[in-house]
Amino acid sequence: MAFRPEDHSILAQIAFWGAGAAFLCGFISCVVCNIVILARTKALINPVDERELSRGEKMGRKFSRGTSVLVDDRFRSLRRAWSTSMAVTFLSFLAILTMIVTLGE
Repeated sequence: MAFRPEDHSILAQIAFWGAGAAFLCGFISCVVCNIVILARTKALINPVDERELSRGEKMGRKFSRGTSVLVDDRFRSLRRAWSTSMAVTFLSFLAILTMIVTLGE
């Protein structure tokens, strides 16, 4: 039988819809953080001085620019926002899944 929130108490419904809202907000903030990371690190563009390089060298430089967000102090707040949004998305998904498994009879 499928899980239907309207068949359960108001507290279970609030928890289910609250976890759904948290998942949606966390997912949207993950996407926004990824876009901001790509824009600030300029990981998707080819600078003029790199156009003469081989394909492998270009990809290596793009990768090193993109992963600088993990170690550079300039990106500390962005790194914190990204990891928080990932955690919110994951934990709210687990909460929804737990409610579906335990309450869905």
